[in-house]
Amino acid sequence: MNTENLKKLIRALTQADLTIKDAQRLMKTCYEEVPEIEKKMAAELQKPVSERQAVVSSDDKDRQPYTLLGYDTYNQLAFIERQNDRHHCSYHVCDAIEIERFISREYGFAQ
Repeated sequence: MNTENLKKLIRALTQADLTIKDAQRLMKTCYEEVPEIEKKMAAELQKPVSERQAVVSSDDKDRQPYTLLGYDTYNQLAFIERQNDRHHCSYHVCDAIEIERFISREYGFAQ
């Protein structure tokens, strides 16, 4: 075991006022939710772009919708694009979003 990484983890948990048990519960939740989120993304990517459910950010005050463009299963990155950008720009800006940001509910599919 890499003791240096373990020390870093313990320091981070202590600074966040979390215990090892808290970290274990969080990791268990992540492992349970990742397959479900990936399954949802795969289903959405099978649909034509115009029929995909929008992705929204809980931090975005304007709640501007994004379109899911792709998902990298190896790196667990979702590729999204603001829906408005496609019509207003001659170029497209694509953001890579870590799956952890879907688990934390920072990003999610619009209801």
